[in-house]
Amino acid sequence: MGEIRERHSAGWVKLDTRTKPARWIAVWYTPESYVDPKGVTRYKQATHFLGEKTKDDLPTKTAAEKKWAAKRDSVMTPTAALREKDANISLRRFVESEYIPLKKGSWSSGTRAKLEYVFGYITAQLGDRPLAAIEARELAVFLEELAKKHCKDTVQCVLVYLRSFFEEAIDLDYVSKNPARKLKLPVCTKEKDTTTATIDEIARIEAALVGVNKIIWQLMSRCGPRAAETFAIQWQDIRP
Repeated sequence: MGEIRERHSAGWVKLDTRTKPARWIAVWYTPESYVDPKGVTRYKQATHFLGEKTKDDLPTKTAAEKKWAAKRDSVMTPTAALREKDANISLRRFVESEYIPLKKGSWSSGTRAKLEYVFGYITAQLGDRPLAAIEARELAVFLEELAKKHCKDTVQCVLVYLRSFFEEAIDLDYVSKNPARKLKLPVCTKEKDTTTATIDEIARIEAALVGVNKIIWQLMSRCGPRAAETFAIQWQDIRP
């Protein structure tokens, strides 16, 4: 066991196919040991989520190994890497001061609008909580309560962003683990509203609206954009 552990002292990358999409995981042996039922001394393993096996994230093992090589030292050797001056940073302040500035450069207008929508639900319950104090159980209860009032799409989006927030917090050394990583999507009791308005109903609603509200309604009823796309439209998006 000692020789095997020495050979893997730098950790290794493996593909976790239990999720969709599959995920790249870094694995390494820790100094902590235990004795198995056969009396053999074994060392415990630790893992670190690297990314998903997708075209836009980490499509190949080589890409995953390259990312692991860049992060290995800070992940395997936690030091005063956790920022003492920001030990009590709230989830809201972390997202606003760290997460958004780092990510927004690659976002489309639709992505920005989606985050604003989701962030409202998250901050209403967890915004002022210290980032490092938030645990998996707290997040699970939050998602379960959300699932009682909202459809699956909304709850799933909230879970995706929670995972993303904490993964970035790990990369920036604010926390050492992601409490949202293993959370499951709770059963949502509210069905997605798929009601379709008739032409007469659309006309009656439009007749009752004025100003900017009427313009918004006309855009959505005639052009068919998503709500997030409608509210993100800017002058430069409109062509003669």
